Amino acid sequence: MDISLTPLQAFHAMQHFLENYFEVTASDSFGVLLSSMQFLEDGGTADPALWQEWIVILNSQERLTPLQAFDKMRIFLENYYKQNVSKDVERMLQDIKTSKSNTVANQYVWNRWMACIFTELR
Repeated sequence: MDISLTPLQAFHAMQHFLENYFEVTASDSFGVLLSSMQFLEDGGTADPALWQEWIVILNSQERLTPLQAFDKMRIFLENYYKQNVSKDVERMLQDIKTSKSNTVANQYVWNRWMACIFTELR
């Protein structure tokens, strides 16, 4: 089955993934990020700069495979880490590394990511 996501679907999948991580860690860094990513009634995010950063990272891609969306999430979190150094974010970046063969190094993490994608596509 070929899966492709819109930028909005990929963003929501990332939110689900981060929410799951937050539930386990209760990390303030992820709590702040998640609250900034929430969509408001006007359709924008609580921090519009985060959505704009997401759009820039996508580089005009209109559809993403799960692996492409995962990689874009990694870039998004690397940028967040540069601005908000946090041990929790650093640990997550280690968890979501991809190998040189462009596969996710941690199968458990990949399974969690795919579960978030399927949640979003329902």
